[in-house]
Amino acid sequence: MCIRDRAVALEPTAVWLIPRQTLTRLMRERPDFAQSVIERMAERMLFLVTLVSDLSLRPVTGRLARLLLETAADNVMPRPRWFTQAELAARLGTVPDVVQRSLRGLEADGLIAVDRAEIRILDRPALEQLAA
Repeated sequence: MCIRDRAVALEPTAVWLIPRQTLTRLMRERPDFAQSVIERMAERMLFLVTLVSDLSLRPVTGRLARLLLETAADNVMPRPRWFTQAELAARLGTVPDVVQRSLRGLEADGLIAVDRAEIRILDRPALEQLAA
């Protein structure tokens, strides 16, 4: 077995490795399983197309606004210890300095409040307008 890519888990994680032969056998023997795999792949493809569209057409502040809206529960996005500005920048396809400027701008405009442990949404309609 050759592992070409590596991943780093930021939280406790379990990983299962399914041999290719097992997966292809299951797909041949169980059409419902094969259909489920195809559906998940299509969902992933749609996610990637949306990501490319966002990266090419939406400014960083708009991408940040969208991420905050999608991940906040009750207008609060918790920031675990590992969720640094570098991690946030990686999710947005930019660099930490640009994320910091965007966060400061949103905070100065009164749309969010940034703490070490969380980001609170203060003006959801304005943030939604930025994300659109």
